[in-house]
Amino acid sequence: MGWVRVARNGRSAQDTIDTLSQDPSKTILKYEDAVHVEVADITPSKNNETQYPFHPVTLSVDALPYIEPDVVRNTKGDSTKIWLVIDSIVYDCTSFVNEHPGGESFITSFQGEDCSWQFKRFHSSAHMKEFGQPLRIGRTSGICNRFKERPRLVGLRGFNRSDEW
Repeated sequence: MGWVRVARNGRSAQDTIDTLSQDPSKTILKYEDAVHVEVADITPSKNNETQYPFHPVTLSVDALPYIEPDVVRNTKGDSTKIWLVIDSIVYDCTSFVNEHPGGESFITSFQGEDCSWQFKRFHSSAHMKEFGQPLRIGRTSGICNRFKERPRLVGLRGFNRSDEW
């Protein structure tokens, strides 16, 4: 993805652009002798996107389709569907798992489960908007986090102590 300067090896820039445009998985924009090529994977992935497609970020949570909790839980151990639940929203992380900066083990350890408080400990709402919202496939209910949330420690000392500095 990005801008590519078209080589003129006996071919005109327009010939090269026309050749690139014949591939339906590419979006072509041209600017003089440069071409912007966006490669889009238009083939359905193994996670059956036709049944549970990604939804636009502008779609409200209430408008997301409901996915039964058993369907979400049954993705645990399925290498073709890596679904996580954060605040009752189901995210398909199958394509994102290899891009996750913390590695895939963090995501796969919560496959088919809720990981809301763990996600919030390490990510901001900006992370969710940028990376999470495009991965939404639906909403669910009744899936609880298997770990009890530990209290966050603010500091080593308590508040309102007379020996504070």
